[in-house]
Order: sequence, then structure tokens, then C-alpha cells
Amino acid sequence: MTERLAIVPIDAGSDVRGKYLDEPRIGTSSGKGKTAEAFRKVGYLANDSGRGYRTVAFAAAEEGVAAEDLVSSGLIDKWRRANVFGNHDIGLSFEGDVIDESELHGKRISNIVADFGALPEVRVLMKDMKMSWLNWAKDEREMEVVALDGREMRSMVQDMAINENRVPGAFILAGFTMIVNPVEAARRRMRAREEMKDDDAKWWLNSGVMETIGELRKRALKDEDRDVDPVGIPTYHKDLSEANVALVAERTWKIGDEILFDTTGISQDAVQDAGTYIVNKILETL
Repeated sequence: MTERLAIVPIDAGSDVRGKYLDEPRIGTSSGKGKTAEAFRKVGYLANDSGRGYRTVAFAAAEEGVAAEDLVSSGLIDKWRRANVFGNHDIGLSFEGDVIDESELHGKRISNIVADFGALPEVRVLMKDMKMSWLNWAKDEREMEVVALDGREMRSMVQDMAINENRVPGAFILAGFTMIVNPVEAARRRMRAREEMKDDDAKWWLNSGVMETIGELRKRALKDEDRDVDPVGIPTYHKDLSEANVALVAERTWKIGDEILFDTTGISQDAVQDAGTYIVNKILETL
């Protein structure tokens, strides 16, 4: 059991309407998962919050229950009583199983997950599960550093893990808010679904591009406009983007930094390298 737990929240940002940034940006396919994956590779645990919400959407879909009927169905209370959601190295399991990525990221779940994520009751459930996971990682897995990948992670960690002391010894090492151009997000999403080849020079002629952009914008707008935990852009942050990512080693990074990371035009390897470099440099100061 460790006495302290350094947490690295990896948030999704969003500004579809361009209120705060020069160009529209969204959080989907911005590199949250890939950044979390990089932390796993160097020995830390990383909890995938998006997987948690998708697992809830999957569980409800398997019961034939739509988002608007979830609360009245009593499923959430049933799930809590039966302890159907458990802790796993990457986050939430369902009835002892980790649901396959292809199932969770297919169109069936992708088209409904934002509706479930907007429900206050689901968000409370997910936050409780997240606190359980953090304590499990700290006490049973004896981790000293963990990453939380998802939306509004930093505020949740600050409010619940630290201010409410639900995870004794927890503190924020540094936070990342990941964003990307909607067009590039669509290309990444379609490649992940194998609907587009990586080397497709005429990708813009693909009939699914505009449909996917519309799908991602719709999801982002729902996230921005919801009443509970709306997704946005952090007020105070250090910028990291294609223009300066190569200079990451020349900058000063300290405990508590909030980094707005625009991954547009940046390779997956460069995104991962920058994230792990920043965290490791801050750890050296402890």
C-alpha cells in the first residue's frame, strides 16, 4: 500500500463553435487513449473513462433499455446491488468481463454513448466507480502514479479524490486536455474502424468522411451543452501543438500544470513521447 497517489488526468476538450479557440476543436479521437497507452507502456495504470461510459451503454443496450428510460427502469440500482461493474487495470469490467474494443467502439454504442453520458445518474455512478478504482490501484496494486483518461477528469479528481478526501494521499501531478481538428478526428476514427486506409491519398473522396464529421460534431455539441459536467476548454493552461511540440524538452514543467494539447498534425508517437516526457520530468522534481 502506498501513502500517496499521483494522478494524471487526461481530459477531452471541446470548442465546436470556436468560442475560445481560433478554429473548432473536439476531444473525440484527439489522442486521449493513445496517451494513456503510453503511460501503461512505462509501467503506470491508466483508467479509460470512455470505456466505462461505453460499458454502461453496452449493458443497457443488452437489456434493450434506451437512455431516456434508464433511470425509470431501475437498472442503475440493480447494477449497484449486484456489483456488476468491477475494477480492471484499464478501468471498468462488466460481470467479470472486459468488453471487446470492437464492440464498444462500433457504431451501435458510439451512436448512443453520449445520451447515456449526459444522464446525471450515470455520471454519479461513473464517479463512484472511478473513486473505487483509484483506491484499488493505490491499495491493492500499490501504484504510485495513475492516469485517468476521459472527459472532465481533472475537476472530478480535484473535487472528489482530493477535496472530499475519497482517495487519501491523492494529488494532481499534471493534467492534459486533448483536442483535435474535427476533420482529422474523422480520419482517425475511420481508420480505426477500417473504413479508410492509412495511406489513402484521396481520403476526402470517401463517402463516409462528411457523415463521420457530422457524427463527431453532434457528439461534441452534446458534451458541450449538457447541464452536468459540460466539456470545454480550460481557462488557464500551457499550449502544446504542432507548432511547439518539438520544443517540449526546452520548456519548464511543474506539478499541477494544465496542458492544452492540440494533436492536429502530430503523429501518434510524438503525442505519446511528449506526454510521457512531461510526466517523467515532473516526477524527477518530487
